[in-house]
Amino acid sequence: MAKNKSLNNAKSAKKDDFYTQMTTIDKELYYYGNIHRQFEDKTIVLPCDEGPHSLFYQHFMLKRESYGWKKLIAIGYELKREAVVHICERIDNGEFTEYKDTIWHENNEPVKGNGDFRGAATMKYILEGDIIVTNPPFSLLREFLTMLIDNNKHFLVLGNQNSISCKEIFPLFKEDKMWCGYTFNSVEPFEVRGGDYKYDHIEQVLEDGEIKNKKIAYVSGITWFTNLPTTKRDEVIDTGRSYKLGLSKGLYKKYDNYDAIEVGKIDQIPMDYKGVMGVPITFINKYNPKQFKLIGIDRYVEDNPNYGKRFTIDGKEKYARLLIQFRNI
Repeated sequence: MAKNKSLNNAKSAKKDDFYTQMTTIDKELYYYGNIHRQFEDKTIVLPCDEGPHSLFYQHFMLKRESYGWKKLIAIGYELKREAVVHICERIDNGEFTEYKDTIWHENNEPVKGNGDFRGAATMKYILEGDIIVTNPPFSLLREFLTMLIDNNKHFLVLGNQNSISCKEIFPLFKEDKMWCGYTFNSVEPFEVRGGDYKYDHIEQVLEDGEIKNKKIAYVSGITWFTNLPTTKRDEVIDTGRSYKLGLSKGLYKKYDNYDAIEVGKIDQIPMDYKGVMGVPITFINKYNPKQFKLIGIDRYVEDNPNYGKRFTIDGKEKYARLLIQFRNI
């Protein structure tokens, strides 16, 4: 099975029963929790997670002492598809008190809802949070990110690198509202639920004293999106490449219909070129806003004479390209 086929099926069918595994969570959150201490004294909200059954929730509970967060809130569904909120709050003496299976509003009355992140019951807790961490429904990624940014929330969200080229998502990178985390374009395991999903293998796990089967599908292109500080954003690209030398070797052709040169690989970026360059979308993982201007994406850049279409060289269409330019040369 193609590694990203399951994800494509989920997106096209609007089905989102893909559940992140602990290895995927551990290796990314390690940087923010253990190294940079960005969870310390913060309220962490998991708005797409089923409380203790969520591996995100389990991760934060296991790491509560090293991360030092103040409150953990997970919002998900119960069997009746009504919202259920699990809250674990650190108190002054260092102990934790957990409140389960109850949703309260200001009048201490149960709040009805189905746990959807767009509903009032969930938004109440999202607005309370300092940092939002989750794997949102694949089909609703754009809407979810927009909601977080519109509400000025810090976030760490799992998605797919192909989302970068979406018309609604790319501007978030350009406007410096979002960037890539430490895991980029990775192949990651997901538990899939539902009989119509293809999977790669079955894992047996012990859960509630019983051995259960988990269907695992491996998905490519997995990327974390965030607006939390990362050390990656300060890294400087230096390929040592020369524009004139590259021309002599047949590199750096100009597009037929746009004033920019084609740079097919990131390690071929000429360090002495002052004009606009088209680079693969994977460049976004190397993007340092102090070193480069992020001008646009080929199909949707305003001065593309064939708006909505990719650039061509000698009449042949190229892959999706980001348009960049050095800031200080």
